[in-house]
Amino acid sequence: MSKPIFRIRTKEEDYLIRETIESHFSTDSLGAFKGYYFWIKEGKIKEAFAVPHESSDLISKTTGLEVYFAGIPIGSIWSNTFQLEIEGAKMVSYYASKKIIVKTDQFLYGKPIFKENISKSEESFEKNDHLIVMSKSNIFYGIGKAEVSSNELHTVKQNTVVIKGSKRKPLDVGWYLREGS
Repeated sequence: MSKPIFRIRTKEEDYLIRETIESHFSTDSLGAFKGYYFWIKEGKIKEAFAVPHESSDLISKTTGLEVYFAGIPIGSIWSNTFQLEIEGAKMVSYYASKKIIVKTDQFLYGKPIFKENISKSEESFEKNDHLIVMSKSNIFYGIGKAEVSSNELHTVKQNTVVIKGSKRKPLDVGWYLREGS
């Protein structure tokens, strides 16, 4: 098995990462990556990292050294799809407008969020949109997928699943406790 390669992203990868973040969370969300370049660790999976400009310049100048990891892991790329993951979503959360504020921490256990546990939503959203999930204390919990639109929120029953998490993909900070190492 060959060793992973750590390299600067291609123009296509840069576009894919930026387009995904912008379309899911807003143009302002890209502000999270001001001062960073995207780098790719290419192995079995293409992992994307946000590397500060200064570190990026240093890495570019190294020769003969194998760089395994640098910067902040923000997601992965496969089949021309970018999946924003926990650390990348946390960076985006400070800039994103598509947020939902929850009353409980059940999302951290891979459980869905019911209407009764929603405190407020910051912007309108559609069914299947990705939303940043935050606590009432503004603590980042993760990324969830909307099961209903924001327009439906006022009419659905209290026990309706509004946000679905993921038990298998690292999309909430509780994943580290359930699956991560």
